[in-house]
Amino acid sequence: MATDSRTTNHQEKMIIFGFFIIIVAVISVLTYRGYSQPKTEATALPEKAALSVTLGDTSLDKKIVVYTDPMCDKCGAYHTDTLKNIYKDYVLTKKLKLEIRPLSIVSERSAALTELLMCSNEQGKYWQMSDYVYAAVGRKNGRSADVNAVNFYTDFPAEKIAAAVQLDKDKLASCITASSYATKITQADTQAYAANIYSTPTTFIGDEDPVRGYAIYPYIKNIIDMKL
Repeated sequence: MATDSRTTNHQEKMIIFGFFIIIVAVISVLTYRGYSQPKTEATALPEKAALSVTLGDTSLDKKIVVYTDPMCDKCGAYHTDTLKNIYKDYVLTKKLKLEIRPLSIVSERSAALTELLMCSNEQGKYWQMSDYVYAAVGRKNGRSADVNAVNFYTDFPAEKIAAAVQLDKDKLASCITASSYATKITQADTQAYAANIYSTPTTFIGDEDPVRGYAIYPYIKNIIDMKL
């Protein structure tokens, strides 16, 4: 009987010890993960950007800021589905201004299209050129967006673009040929990466953490109405 009792006590101690080892191991793993996992940095809106286009009444304090890329398919959909509604409901009614900060991070083809957008902005046609570029690059013609971008100026010479968007063709061609925005394009991308902005679209509304990626208009509208 004494032997059985000692055996039972020994088994119970071994079981308790085993549980103790498991608990210590779990705590150690969780602690290690807590220290080893990189902490996500909060993303604050940079005060300025090398490339920036403001739509609406520039005297307004309230604004939303959107980082976009002309080669980003989600940006094209976001432009059509969400930003146009923001423009209609908030910008045209002078409730806020919309600031677009173009990036060229999605593809090596992005920079040339960003240059076109900024050259068009010199003639007050950034918004209209955005419509044109997203439609041209994303058109369903059996080619990828990248191939469409490569052939953009073959398919759409500057004269044809100028006529479609109602631009002065000579001013547009001169601006594009001079690569007027090449340095600022590089600076804009560098500034965005430094601020933890690494994807498009990225939307800043008030002091909220940015909305990363495509978002439907009702979702963005709800945030605007709460924050602004």
